[in-house]
Amino acid sequence: MQAKIDARLAELRQHFFSDLAELPEYSDNPHKFGKWEYTIATWRDRKSDDLIQIMVQAYCPWILGIGTMMADGFRMQRDGMIVEVPQDERYEFT
Repeated sequence: MQAKIDARLAELRQHFFSDLAELPEYSDNPHKFGKWEYTIATWRDRKSDDLIQIMVQAYCPWILGIGTMMADGFRMQRDGMIVEVPQDERYEFT
């Protein structure tokens, strides 16, 4: 799942600020790996007029709502500068 998160983030990092601003606040896509089903979700949060945060989250349910969840993300400023989301702020997505 981490590889799928990394690939999605790499794709999103190629976009301009204006493109990221047009993304929906939340979207998800189901995926399948063998018999395992998991979801890759993308979260867009407008922190200010000049800052957008993008988080990509993967979730694989097991049983009774228990599962594996991981996330990573970045912030892009209007001028195109990218910084990683601090680890302590990623926890709300995992």
